[in-house]
Amino acid sequence: MEKEYKEKLKKTLKTTVFDMLTTDATADAVTIKTQYDNLSVIPAHTTLARAEYELGDAEKGEYVMKDKLSAVRGKYDYIIIDCPPSLGMLTVNAMTAANGVVIPMQCEFFALEGIVKLLHTYEQVRKRLNKELQILGVLLTMYDSRNKLARQ
Repeated sequence: MEKEYKEKLKKTLKTTVFDMLTTDATADAVTIKTQYDNLSVIPAHTTLARAEYELGDAEKGEYVMKDKLSAVRGKYDYIIIDCPPSLGMLTVNAMTAANGVVIPMQCEFFALEGIVKLLHTYEQVRKRLNKELQILGVLLTMYDSRNKLARQ
């Protein structure tokens, strides 16, 4: 059932978050109700990679997502924005639009380097674009209890 639903959704997908961020499409227009009660999504597509370039060129490009989502904020208890694993314009847009950030982190040494960069971006966004932004927590992923570093 789940696989059939996903395939049907892919075939009928006409607008995505890319359209919301780069055209006059509203958040309502690109939101899709799911098979689950009280759960809607704004789908993404591989075209979203182009949004980095378009948002970077736009005047006040850091505020596009915040402006678009403000129209639907009152309709939902939570709006969860899943970001790419980079610190580009999409992540800056999400941080500018958000109240809080949950940081997923793999339980490995090199992930600490990425956290340092993310925290720097967070501080810059908080200072210049969204003074209300808070870190809600760190979500540890890929935990392996056999690994000493992961346990630490």
